[in-house]
Amino acid sequence: MLVGASEGWHFYDIWCLVLLSCCVRMLMHQLEKLRQLRNVQEDIAAGTVQMNGRELFLHEPWVFDNTHY
Repeated sequence: MLVGASEGWHFYDIWCLVLLSCCVRMLMHQLEKLRQLRNVQEDIAAGTVQMNGRELFLHEPWVFDNTHY
């Protein structure tokens, strides 16, 4: 408990607010990453951007099929 805070904020209350603020920031960061990923996937589906190797393998694996050689 903070000194002189008999009826006001306690140290535990302030600490909980700090932790909650950190959690909210982390969640907002994760949401932004998910939005960016969704936008990239939509752009790939629309054909407006070029796929990298991993995305090409996921969408068109026959490109990497070397069994006919």
